[in-house]
Amino acid sequence: EKVNLTSIDMVNKTFRIKNLYTNHCFDIENNKVKLKIVSESESQLWKMNKEHRIIHLSTGKFLDFDHKKDIIISNNNKNTWKIQEGGFIVNNQTKMAIDFKGGFKDKRLEPWLFKFNYSEAQQWEFLEDNSKRVFRIQNPYNKKCLIVENNQVKLAPTDNNNEQLWKFDKENKLVHVVSGKYLDVAQNKDLIISENSEHTWKIEDGGFIINNKNSMAIDMKGGLRDRRNEVWLYKLNYSEA
Repeated sequence: EKVNLTSIDMVNKTFRIKNLYTNHCFDIENNKVKLKIVSESESQLWKMNKEHRIIHLSTGKFLDFDHKKDIIISNNNKNTWKIQEGGFIVNNQTKMAIDFKGGFKDKRLEPWLFKFNYSEAQQWEFLEDNSKRVFRIQNPYNKKCLIVENNQVKLAPTDNNNEQLWKFDKENKLVHVVSGKYLDVAQNKDLIISENSEHTWKIEDGGFIINNKNSMAIDMKGGLRDRRNEVWLYKLNYSEA
């Protein structure tokens, strides 16, 4: 049965191509695409140009496939791709989809082209490279943002103050834009900024900011109505705080 899916526009974006159900993404080994654990390696970065070719960023080569339908990179620019709702990557020339060869548990960890069948082995997600993006970190319920006062991270009403701006670096550390210091964690779990920090972070669906080292979340100390306006690391409990 044919399913009508919406196309996803990734033109001129930089991204990693990660399997939707495992922590593996496209990487390169001797011009062959392999599935490796997500890392900060430049060799995992891709972009789509306006002609809908997918380009490996560090080599400039195009996403392609060989006579066995294994996914490779090459100088062949004849292949174009569309990314469809659900994360399916479909080759416009063959109408086949990129597929996790043998399924998720296959130790070869190789993608190939296979008949488009809407299976989980053909679903991918696109992790945009956000190292240049600047943003505010706001609680959606009280509209307060993370701000820095004397190297302590506090909450304050959202405004145009640049002290509220943050960005990710390439190692997924959070950087306070104005000071250039990193989001860090004090011994009592309060959030601070410092010159050096080993802590990396991820943002999960729902806006939860998770510490990769201990799986704890940034939390408004005492709850939304607490007047201290302090934030700390606390056990992830999916609360409004």
